[in-house]
Amino acid sequence: MDLITIARPEDVDLAVPPLTPGQSSGLTLRQIADGYSKYVTRDWARAVNVEYRAGPSGPSVSLIAEGGTVWTTGDPRWPVMMATKGGVGGVVIKEAPSEADIKAARWAFSAGPWLVRDGRLTNITSELSRCGFSGLMESSLRERAAIGIRGDGAVVHYADSAMTLYDLAAKMLTLGCRDAINLDGGGSVGVIDPDGRLLIGYSTRQICCALIFKRLIDDAPPKDSQPSSQPLPKGGDKQMIVCIDPGHGGPDPGAVSPDGIQEKKITLTVAKRVAEYLRRAGVQVALTRDTDKELVPGNDDSAELRARAQVANNAKADYFLSIHCNAASTPDAEGFEVYCYPGSIKGAMLATKIAGAYAIASGLKRRKVDTANFQVLRDTAMPAALIELGFLTNKADCALLREPAFLDKIALGIAFGILEMRA
Repeated sequence: MDLITIARPEDVDLAVPPLTPGQSSGLTLRQIADGYSKYVTRDWARAVNVEYRAGPSGPSVSLIAEGGTVWTTGDPRWPVMMATKGGVGGVVIKEAPSEADIKAARWAFSAGPWLVRDGRLTNITSELSRCGFSGLMESSLRERAAIGIRGDGAVVHYADSAMTLYDLAAKMLTLGCRDAINLDGGGSVGVIDPDGRLLIGYSTRQICCALIFKRLIDDAPPKDSQPSSQPLPKGGDKQMIVCIDPGHGGPDPGAVSPDGIQEKKITLTVAKRVAEYLRRAGVQVALTRDTDKELVPGNDDSAELRARAQVANNAKADYFLSIHCNAASTPDAEGFEVYCYPGSIKGAMLATKIAGAYAIASGLKRRKVDTANFQVLRDTAMPAALIELGFLTNKADCALLREPAFLDKIALGIAFGILEMRA
């Protein structure tokens, strides 16, 4: 279950009950909303929880400011969403705003990490480390919420009952957000209406503030809301096209681990997840296979590889990536490798960007980023790369490659690397 809430910036307010630093507010989302109805206005549409807590009912660990009063200071490394002062004004997300900026704002709060920044997906793993976030279970399916600013300036709140943090980032991008940050998750996710009805999440936890959406403008982004600042791979309005090749398939299992884990199954799982993430970011994707099959019946490896390259060529793809797992005669060999075709400048760029994102997402050893005269790279008519995800013959690598959460995480890392080619 998910819920989208969108409003103009002037129709978004922050309801803050009297707070004592270091102490919990003692109020639930419903109680704060009732107070807003009593002391401000009954004319509003939805109330949502936004800030991080020190435990289920502890004090806020976020910056909270409203009407020139700074109630709590929070962690200065966290991004801050703030509304300009006055009846009508914009809402922005800033990195380390000054105290004067915060006091001059109608309201402000900090949260995070960054999910989308300047129209691009961020490197979530890096953002978590840089800003000191912990315990977010970023690869697990759990209640999530985010707040963002759309290309037309509208404020977008999104909540989902079961989603990874990586999926949440991709969703905010597809909703047209040029900037977006994560909000408190788990039991702190909650959206209610003026009648006190719970629309999603929970409403019994004590919280320190709530965003009030006075009027909603729609429940989906307009068709032209995708940020115009997001670069495309080639000039004009051309949609980026990527071909993903899950290595092996059908009667060819590829590498096999000592306990029977087959390369062809891992590559297909990862390829499908990469394709999903790319599509969410507005990329057109072609898969050389989406089931456990071969393109050319028989045992003609050269014809099979030629057919896979032809899928990319027929799709007129901008980029091509072949996904594989490695094997070695020694169990000590570990880590990942990325290859491009010799002499391909853009192929080398693609391989480098994928390697950089994959290293962060996987945590595996980077063995090499190199050139190779692989047929699947040679026969494609566009910049191409091939990645070896890890060694099925290495106990540690294989243990990770059999975990669905890890495969999802590295798929997003690969997608990040490919999307960097938009620049």
